Amino acid sequence: MPMSDSKPSDETLLAASLTFGVLGKALYRELDNEELDQLLRTRVFTEIPFGEGQADSQKGIKELSDWTEENADGLSQDSCNDIRHDFLYLFAGVGRPLAAPWESTYCNESRTMFEKQTLQVRDWYKEYGLMIGRKNKEPDDQIGYELSFIAHVAHVASEASKSGDSVELEDLLDAIRDFLCQHLLRWAFTWSTRVQKNARSNFYKGLALLVSGSLQALSLELGIKAQDVKQCVTDTPHCHPGPPR
Repeated sequence: MPMSDSKPSDETLLAASLTFGVLGKALYRELDNEELDQLLRTRVFTEIPFGEGQADSQKGIKELSDWTEENADGLSQDSCNDIRHDFLYLFAGVGRPLAAPWESTYCNESRTMFEKQTLQVRDWYKEYGLMIGRKNKEPDDQIGYELSFIAHVAHVASEASKSGDSVELEDLLDAIRDFLCQHLLRWAFTWSTRVQKNARSNFYKGLALLVSGSLQALSLELGIKAQDVKQCVTDTPHCHPGPPR
């Protein structure tokens, strides 16, 4: 586990929780037209509360702002088709998914689902009280669930910070650091790169860039350095090198 004296403020932790929460909800399953329309109406992705200083986040906001403007009069059929195509080919798979959303497929030799990583993150969720909405329908190590876990613990840490409970706060920050280094940071940058490379829609390109930028920002906040994190797999030369030094 990386050791650090970095202690984000409760405002920063809440901003991180909001950002990771929105990303998790957008990625843990296919969104229907009504949900996409809601994102357009509320212009959720034209700015974000956390990580906006990262280059990847800025690129992601640009992609999603373009998507919002292109559909200003309502979700177009072309945009809908591109998003459906991307979900099918990137995440669900016509054959092998182009950007599989499950940690196990990156971090074990067989590259299959429901391996030890799935059970490990399930234990994390149970310990910190995260309830999964699609339990037993989707492996626990799916990208949206892992992002939602960070959102959940960051929210609890924000509350601990506001209440002045320094012991609980440090325990929760250590939990986030450990989960990032043992799980998300080992594969999420490769996942993001694969989405950016293969997506047809700027919707999913933008989400992937926001995931990368938000993880970089959180790593900096928590004092995590790239050399602390062993990557499961890389897509050289396309793979992001990991959290910033």
